[in-house]
This record gives sequence, C-alpha cells and structure tokens, in this order.
Amino acid sequence: MRRAHGLIARVLLVSVFGVLFGGTFVFVLATKNAAELASAANLSVDGALQQSRVDACLREPASWRVRGDGQSIYAYDGATLRSANPAAPALDPALVAELRASSDAVVTATRTPPRSGRALARLGPPGPCELFRLEWSAPEANRRRGSSVLVFSLTVVLALASALAIFVAIRPLLARIERLAQRAEQVGDAANFVPIEAPGDDALGRLARQLTHSHERIVTTTDALHARTQALEVHLQDVAHDVRTPLAALQLRLEGLVREAEDPSTRAQLTASIDDVVYLTQLTENLRLASRFEHGLAPSERAQDLGEVLRRVVGRFATLGALHGIKVRGSWPQRPLLATCEPAALEQALANLAHNAIVHTTSEVTLVLDEGEEGFELAVIDDGPGLSPAQLPRLAQRHVSEDDARSRGPSGTGLGLAIVAEVCERFGWTLAFEVLDPPGLAVHIRGPALAAPETSGIDQSHA
Repeated sequence: MRRAHGLIARVLLVSVFGVLFGGTFVFVLATKNAAELASAANLSVDGALQQSRVDACLREPASWRVRGDGQSIYAYDGATLRSANPAAPALDPALVAELRASSDAVVTATRTPPRSGRALARLGPPGPCELFRLEWSAPEANRRRGSSVLVFSLTVVLALASALAIFVAIRPLLARIERLAQRAEQVGDAANFVPIEAPGDDALGRLARQLTHSHERIVTTTDALHARTQALEVHLQDVAHDVRTPLAALQLRLEGLVREAEDPSTRAQLTASIDDVVYLTQLTENLRLASRFEHGLAPSERAQDLGEVLRRVVGRFATLGALHGIKVRGSWPQRPLLATCEPAALEQALANLAHNAIVHTTSEVTLVLDEGEEGFELAVIDDGPGLSPAQLPRLAQRHVSEDDARSRGPSGTGLGLAIVAEVCERFGWTLAFEVLDPPGLAVHIRGPALAAPETSGIDQSHA
C-alpha cells in the first residue's frame, strides 16, 4: 500500500504541476493576444477617423456613412447629439460623458477580449459633422483563429504534462511489470530463474513473491518426480534382470529337452513352451525399454558397430527358428559399420523384428546390414503372409499387431513394433515397411553412418 500511495502522490504532483504550467502558459498567451488586439484596435480608430472623411460628411451630412470590413462610422451634431442620417444608431451616453469630461479628441470603449468596440471622436466644426461614432468588430475568421490558437496551446500543454506524468510515474510501473513478465517465463527453470529483490508491499510485489513461491513448488515437485522416476527405472531394471535370468535358464533346459525328446507330440509341446518363454523374455525387455522411453531415455553418443549387434541377434534367434524349421540368416559387411546409438536399445529393436518374423514366416528370415552412399540400411525380411499397403502405416502403433492382418493367432499387443519405431525416432533413423511379392514383409531401418577405417573384405553371413 505504501508503494501505491507513493505512486498516487507522484501522479497527483505531476498532474498539478502540469495544470499550473499549462494555465500559466495559456494565461500569458491570452494576455499577449489581448494586448496585440488592443493595439490593433487603436490603430483601426486612428486609420478610420481621418480628415478626408470629415470633408465628405460636410458635403452630404444626411446620407454620409461608412460601412464595411467590420467597421461602421456615423456623424453627429455636437449640440443635439443627433445624426442627420436617420439610419445612425443613438450615441452611448457613457462615451458622450467621457468625451465631454476629457481633453482628448477620441475616447474608446472596448470589449473583453478586445476583438470589438466603439469610439467617439470630436473631429469637425460645430454642426452635423462635429462628432464621429466608430464601431468595429474583428472578422469571424480572426476570432476563430484566436480561439483555435488557445485550444491548440492548451492541448499541447496537457499532452506534455501527460507525457511527463507517464515518464515520472507510469514508466517505473511498466518496468516492474516487464520484470515480472520475464520472471514468469522462467518459472520452473531451476537454472535461470532469479527472484525479484525487494518486491514491495503492493499488488505487484505480492505477485512477484507468489511467482517465487510457485517456482519453488514446481522445482521441488519436479525433483521429487525425477527421483521417483529414477527409482522406478532402477526397480524395473532389477525386475527385468531377476526375471531374465531364470527365463534364460528355463529356455536352455527346454531346448535340451527338445533335442532329447523322440515323441513328436512331446517335441511340439516343448517347442510351444519355448515360444512362451521367448515371448515373456521379449515382453519383459520391451516393458523395461518402454518405461525408459516414457521417462526420458537420452540417446547414447557412443559409436557402435552395427554388424556386431546384428550378429548377436542372429545368434539368439537361430536356435528358435530351427525349432520351427525356419532358417534365420544374417549378412553384414566384414569391416565395422559404425553408427551413434545405444546398443541395448538397438539390439532389442532388432530382436523384436526377428521374433515377429519367425512367428509369421513360413520358411526363412533374413537380417541384412548394408552400407550405402547416405549411410547404413538394416533390413529384416520374411516370407510369411503379406499385408495390404493400407495397413502398413498402422503397424508401428501400440496395440496394433501384425496378427490383425496376417493369418496367425493373436500373440501380443503390438508393443514390439512400437518399440522399434520409438528407437528409430530417438536415434534419428527412418523406419519403413515394404510388402513383398511373392508374399512377405521387409522392414527397413536407415540412418547416417560414422566414418570407419577402410579394411578389405567381403560380406559375412550366418545361417
């Protein structure tokens, strides 16, 4: 409130100063204008009452008069105070008394302001042309011009006073509002937010303190959420590790039992169990990776050999393919082909594509890494039931599975392909699906490659 009262006092002080200054200026201007008009009036009387007009009146007193240019002159008898011209107005008794009591030959009576007036002069010999009455008025254009000058002057003075009031009183207020706006943009930014020092006790001061409190609450809440997110990620990683280890051991034991089983029915049941174990393993890894994406997984800046990742994926799924009578082949350059990525995320993406291909193919799955002029290309190709081109854009969406279009039973919610799309987006790569003829599906991942030392060699394959 004290700051508000101080602002009001400054505005009032500047306003009073402006009014006083403006009034003084207008008064001086009006006085100067009045003096100029009075001087012009006296000159007008001296110019109008000349001896030549006395002579003209003596020749024809009954009809003589002068009218025009805002002036009218009539002649009167000094003894009777009457004019020989019947159109002449009666004399002003006050002017007559003043003229008789004065030694001057001319007396005038002006109005305020002196834009018009009357004069009575004793110029001629006794008789009908002894006294001359002069009445004048300034032209309307001159009167309007004088009023316009006064109005314009007053407007200029008030405008200057308002500008001064804005500069002295309003400008600091605008500066405070601008500082508040800058701080409001920084609320929640722990690195750049700077509280306003000595905000004051007025409304803007309370708003500044409220912004500081809001910033502190947001930063505290954000830090708490970040800490909970990190704790959840660690928990999920622990759970995934704890689940992955027994699942891997279970898969190895089931694969050993399959090799030892002689009954086809038993082999089929064990193979189905292995499929379930692989599905649970993939689901656990996908859920863990999806959680990391939702909480801000940052792409690694480490250069990774894509061929090495591809070799691990082919090795993981070659055994699973063999259980179903499906060949899983891989092809990659002999020399390292490097790209910036997180190896674990890329390996899981390729594992999702390989697993989907094995589930839906009929005889063969091929994983290929090639180097082109614009970077690298990873392709996962199968010969399973095809898809229509209209269904391709929806494949990478969550809860959309390839089983919606291929002639297989349901095996998931489509999370695997969504993870693939998310990995490509995080690393700045492109993902494309291609329908093959004869039936099949090819998934292409393309991105920029890093420079690597040149070595001679040919492509290596794994089958």
